[in-house]
Amino acid sequence: EEAIRIGERLRRALSASTFSWEGSAFNVTCSIGIVELRGASEDVGHILRAADRACYQAKEDGRNCIRVYQESDLAMARRREEMAWVGDIRQAIADGRILLHAQRIEALDGSRQLNYEVLVRLRDLNGRLVSPDAFLPAAERYGEAMAIDRLVIAMALRLLEDNPPHLSRLNLCHLNISAQSIANPEFRKHVADVLDSSVVPARKLCFELTETAAIANLAHAHEFIDDMHSRGCHIALDDFGSGLSSFAYLKNLSVDILKIDGVFIRDLANNDVDPILVQSMCSMARSLGKTTVAEWVEDRKLLAQLRMLGVDQVQGHGIHAPCALADMISGVPRRESADGLTGFRPR
Repeated sequence: EEAIRIGERLRRALSASTFSWEGSAFNVTCSIGIVELRGASEDVGHILRAADRACYQAKEDGRNCIRVYQESDLAMARRREEMAWVGDIRQAIADGRILLHAQRIEALDGSRQLNYEVLVRLRDLNGRLVSPDAFLPAAERYGEAMAIDRLVIAMALRLLEDNPPHLSRLNLCHLNISAQSIANPEFRKHVADVLDSSVVPARKLCFELTETAAIANLAHAHEFIDDMHSRGCHIALDDFGSGLSSFAYLKNLSVDILKIDGVFIRDLANNDVDPILVQSMCSMARSLGKTTVAEWVEDRKLLAQLRMLGVDQVQGHGIHAPCALADMISGVPRRESADGLTGFRPR
């Protein structure tokens, strides 16, 4: 209780202060994490990590507040799990256990263009595939996402370079880029260098940015998009519609493809609201000259309705179950088994 009182006095003192910078006044706030010491023999590293977790929880709870570390706290347990993933991710990269899978994207106009999204997987020490939903949040939070992005781009380009017949048939290969990478100028330079040295035509590559990542890093997103466009690459905005101001930001982001968030697709046939929203997204995209992709299409019975609503392309397990990228390139794709994929969620 004494620690909380001291922390609260510190928080109030900082909240009441301001500082000036280049003619503007800024308020100061702080997020405070507190951990109780139960004995002199406790490990210092554990104590510092616990305080750090409590501080992160304070930030996630709205900032400018105090949180006390509790082992039983579910959010703290999640943070502990994420921290454990960091070492696993680094070891998986070192061991070559980061794998590339792919999922086809099908055009609704009947064209036979070959488009697909590259999906990252991690094989754990027991040989099971781990979904990105399980480890990418930890990679983002603790600074490992950019290393994964670099590796995925390098592996994908190498596979394409080694298979000229497939490359000649390929229309567009989608590669996901994390928020961490978008915000890093060195990453943009790295990608530019890789593209300049690769025989893969830039026009056959599409970099996917999630809507939330693009909006959170708007200036950096503009720079990344401009850089990639200048080299001939395409840009897709993933999970479109997930933000409250999706349409407002759309006119300021010069993306080529809008991937409509699957939450609007999965129950399309069961309510009256989602079809209206999807149709409005497609209408807006069409007026701006952008292609639309409906995600999470789990049933081909939806295709007629999606076509009627103005969707250009579709993706999901009802269209194609993800398979190893190498198998897709070789022409003998084997389906990814959900039973062997821990942390699995359909995309």
